[in-house]
Amino acid sequence: TVVGFVCLSVTLHLTSRVFFRLTKDTTYRTGNEGTEYGDAERLDCSLIHSVLGERSCIEAGTVIEYCILEEGVSIGRNCLLSNLHVPMNAVIPSNTFIHTVTLLVQHEVLYATCVFGVNDDLKRTLPRSCAFELEFLNLPLTSVLGIGTSECTTDDLWPANGDCNLWTAKLFPACSSRKQSCEAALLTIAAIKENGLFTFLRGFTVLVSMEDVMVLKTGTSMLDFQLGLQSKMLS
Repeated sequence: TVVGFVCLSVTLHLTSRVFFRLTKDTTYRTGNEGTEYGDAERLDCSLIHSVLGERSCIEAGTVIEYCILEEGVSIGRNCLLSNLHVPMNAVIPSNTFIHTVTLLVQHEVLYATCVFGVNDDLKRTLPRSCAFELEFLNLPLTSVLGIGTSECTTDDLWPANGDCNLWTAKLFPACSSRKQSCEAALLTIAAIKENGLFTFLRGFTVLVSMEDVMVLKTGTSMLDFQLGLQSKMLS
């Protein structure tokens, strides 16, 4: 899929060194006695250098890399998650791609968590006159933004000139911590379900697109996070 290709491209582009230990064909479903990995029932997913909290469930087909998952997290099928700090009791729906990137914005370190449906076409481009027909998390932007009540225009999401696609849409809040950024991504999913995404996004000072992320990314902080998790797994 397009998102799968983008996930691989972003991972390779944002890291100068690759460290991983892959646990194949395993889903982790933790009980009350769960440790860092929890008591696990073997299903079909991969958990790579990640900390899994108690009473958490990861369904089949999901790949998780360099993540901290707090207690009670529920993750659906066929998800791609990386570099996240997922808060307690979070629910991530099936077929979701979520990736946190460290940014340097005017000398300040911020975090943006990008979220898409695994089947979203990030490069599908439309003229501004019909830009809101683009689908985000498998729904048309016309629906998820709440257009008609929020008075959203193309200028609110895209640069003033040029055609529109999901790659250039400013859909992701930049936050002061990795965990806050993930929380914002989860609230984005909730806002989409309630057809109120634009109202939600207006509450943030800095919004970025995938195009912005590729310009503003900084690898040092992300590598520190990944190496810290790797050390924890090997200790």
